[in-house]
Amino acid sequence: MMKSTVQTQRWYGYFFIGLSVVALILTGLVTMPLIDRALLLTTALTLLVYGLTYQPRIRRSWWRLLLWVSVGVGAIDLG
Repeated sequence: MMKSTVQTQRWYGYFFIGLSVVALILTGLVTMPLIDRALLLTTALTLLVYGLTYQPRIRRSWWRLLLWVSVGVGAIDLG
């Protein structure tokens, strides 16, 4: 039986959200320099936002808030 496009996209979202959780866990557990930890945190936030874009039930305001947090953390990393 074929999955609908919406179901497939939802699973893509779950995949990217799962990757962000793995990145967050690695940020807390693995000993690494501060810059690497910050870049991994930025990657985790970006993956989370990307995964949430596939979820139909997420409120747009929450998505925008997470997007701005991700952009802010990324700007701090570059600065």
